[in-house]
Formats: sequence, C-alpha cells, structure tokens
Amino acid sequence: MNVNGSLSCQASFQLLANIGDPNNRSLQLLTRESVIIDSVIQTNSYFTNGGDFLKLLTKTEKTTIKRFENFEKANEEIGIDRIVEFLHTHLEEYGDDRSAIRRSLDYAFSDEKGKGGFVLVAMQGRKIAGASVVNDTGMKGYIPEHILVYIAVDRTVRGAGIGKKLVEQIKTLCNGDIALHVEQNNPARFLYKKMGFKTKYAEMRFAQE
Repeated sequence: MNVNGSLSCQASFQLLANIGDPNNRSLQLLTRESVIIDSVIQTNSYFTNGGDFLKLLTKTEKTTIKRFENFEKANEEIGIDRIVEFLHTHLEEYGDDRSAIRRSLDYAFSDEKGKGGFVLVAMQGRKIAGASVVNDTGMKGYIPEHILVYIAVDRTVRGAGIGKKLVEQIKTLCNGDIALHVEQNNPARFLYKKMGFKTKYAEMRFAQE
C-alpha cells in the first residue's frame, strides 16, 4: 500500500466498512479477494387492508464485494453466465447485448500481453447485488490505463451505497487513470462526478456501416 492508501490491481485485500456511515473511512486489511460491507437496505412492502397503502420495512443486509481476475475462479464461485445476465438485466437501457458483456469479461480475465483487468461482484448471501467490469488498456501515457466498462446495481437495492462502494474499490485497485463512458441522461454520472471523475473530452465515434 502506498501513502494515499491505494493498491495495485495485483493486490489482494479485504475491507471492513459500513455503508450506512458516510464518515467511516477506516480501512482494515484482513485476508484475500473480498470486501465485507454491512449495509442497511430499505425494502418496500405493499399491503392491502381495506385499501392500498405502503409500508416501509428496513432490514440489515451484509454485502460482500469479491474481486476476480481469473475466469475459472469467477465461474466456480459465481458463474460467468450469471454475471453476464445480471449486467445485461440491471444496466437496463444503458447496457449492451450479452455477447459484448461476455467479451469484456473474457478481456478482463485474459493473460495476453496488454490485456487484463478484474471483475467485482457484490453479493448478499447468494444474490448478486452489484457488479462491475474493468479492462486494462496497456496504453499508459496517452490513454487511461483502465476502462470502467460496466457497473450495475440490482434495482431493488439501489440507494444503499453499493454502487459507491464498487467505484471506491475500483479506484483503490487501479494503479493509474480510469476512464468510463456514460450517457448524458444516465443519473449515474452525478455519482461519478462526486467521486472525482471529470468530463475532459467530448467523445466522438465513427460507426462503420
């Protein structure tokens, strides 16, 4: 760990933090590959009793963020197809097709020179609560070293800080600049700005017919 608390992408760590406490900045290095987060998730339950009304229930859920750099490990513990399906579903209108998501995972797990990256998966028990994919570019000096390709949180647990924690861990794990693409109408861009991402360039693309 260097002086600003960051770790290289090859480092393994475990963080104990509390999503419900925004002032909790303490880091506790424990074991390998997982980040344990105790989060308070609010769930809405609907009841009918002579008319419709809404009751808000609050429960505590333990969220574990796991980091994977190896295809076999991710497939064994979570399931590659399951991660792909989660991202495809919860990226909603801001996502890509399943084959594109799968290729980003294959790239992250590649041992080929100039490729690589990692995948973070936030688990609540056996349920995937969030996931992200980071690809390394191998282009230090003229292109950001890392691309945050995908990040999504299950729509039923949004607002609990899981997305923020995923981004925090990405920033910590990456040794170098990070780029991402976000649509102007995507509300997630406000989170990225709060967490230090800046809009330095306007992206322009030419699509081959």
